[in-house]
Amino acid sequence: MAINTIAIYGRPVSANALVALRGLFDLLRGHGFDLLVHNDFAEHLHLQHGYTVPMEGVFGASDELRHRAQLVLSLGGDGTFLSAASLAGPAQIPVMGINFGNLGFLANVSQADMSQAVEMLVRGRYRVEPRSLLEVQSGDGLFAPFPYGLNDFSVQKGAAAAMVSVTAYVNGEQLCTYRADGLIVATPTGSTAYSLAAGGPIMTPSMAAFVLSPVAPHTLTFRPLVLPDSTELRLEVESRSRQVLLTLDSRHLTRPAPLSIIIRRAPFNLGVVCVEEASFFKSLRGKLFWGADKRD
Repeated sequence: MAINTIAIYGRPVSANALVALRGLFDLLRGHGFDLLVHNDFAEHLHLQHGYTVPMEGVFGASDELRHRAQLVLSLGGDGTFLSAASLAGPAQIPVMGINFGNLGFLANVSQADMSQAVEMLVRGRYRVEPRSLLEVQSGDGLFAPFPYGLNDFSVQKGAAAAMVSVTAYVNGEQLCTYRADGLIVATPTGSTAYSLAAGGPIMTPSMAAFVLSPVAPHTLTFRPLVLPDSTELRLEVESRSRQVLLTLDSRHLTRPAPLSIIIRRAPFNLGVVCVEEASFFKSLRGKLFWGADKRD
């Protein structure tokens, strides 16, 4: 895949990050890449930091990227990456993340390594990994116009203390009724996010599966469950508080209960750009400090 134009997506940054950002833009331009910058990000850099990005144009929506860019570059943490993915996904453009945030499994290029990463892009020393997404369907069009999630979907109790009751059906067959603070349905990519914090397993990104992870279940025998991603999952949600919180990656909604939700694998993948030396297991060792003796 020849990359000529790169779309830049970012969120507000501190003044401390400005030097690195300017260096990145100069580096990309120096290698001959044309730049499109998300209009909100370009406006933030101009108004808050007095910096005008050297660029060919701006964009605001996914359809403004189609046929214009070959790569979306996310500048931030994993939350920023997920927002960038919601723009890149409909246009079927791959995403690469440079970490200007905190812990990042998706934005896995550090600021220290970004010059090397750009060099690898120029030389074609990268790969595009297909990542599966979840599709969420309901009667009232939840999360339209992009009802897809790269990391996870969750249903959680609302502001009231009452737990939620979620009856799960797998391909039409009743699995169980979760009474808990919430239930997470995660992709392999999202298995290192909220699901992991709730005790779910880590899955390699190429797995054809997703995991159901209850959050603080009332019955202690409930444990995370891995299902093939060919499964159609139906969730019947109830709550005594009459309100539940729904999340899809970095987006969230409050909806009245009861409600019925269908979750299945999306009909398309998202391409995630990884430079030649990056690997999932290297990220696990670095982010989770596996093999490091913290007593030293």
